[in-house]
Amino acid sequence: MEKYVPIDCNYYDRILDVITKKAVAELEFINEAGAKEFYLGKFLNVYTKTGEEFLSLENGATIRLDAIVSINRIVRLIDASCKVK
Repeated sequence: MEKYVPIDCNYYDRILDVITKKAVAELEFINEAGAKEFYLGKFLNVYTKTGEEFLSLENGATIRLDAIVSINRIVRLIDASCKVK
């Protein structure tokens, strides 16, 4: 997989909001084969491992945060991150 690119802080907050509310969310992401996939369900947790951030889903899957395309049809900005300039 390509080098991890941190996601926008505001989008990270959106993920935490879904987790905190234990809400069912619609997730669109790019899988390891490069194809779009969709998930409808709860987000369980976010964590960091070897410098990459991941989202754990209720179905047991784990998604790298920079693979997310949209949450509840709100598209993630690709060129935004939390880096201080």
